[in-house]
Amino acid sequence: MPRRKKPMHREKLKAEIRMSGESLESLSIKLGHHKSAVGIALGKKWPGLQHDIAEFIGLEVSDIWPQWYPINNTNASQQRSPKSTGSKKRRNNQLTAAA
Repeated sequence: MPRRKKPMHREKLKAEIRMSGESLESLSIKLGHHKSAVGIALGKKWPGLQHDIAEFIGLEVSDIWPQWYPINNTNASQQRSPKSTGSKKRRNNQLTAAA
């Protein structure tokens, strides 16, 4: 039986993000999410954001979270879920449209 690859440790992920020049909060905002989104995505499945995090630190999503994204999945980019537009963005768009 082949050994399962372990997911990357949360603290190592945080260090990779910081060594790439961003904090968790600033990366969340840069990617268009709430300031705590990246911190949440490090431990809970969030496909769209996790693909963005992996791209930011230069790794494959299957190397970071193999339990959710198997290595043999060659169409990972097609399974990416769209980013939600939060209520704040919708409200801003409605205000802009009304003006």
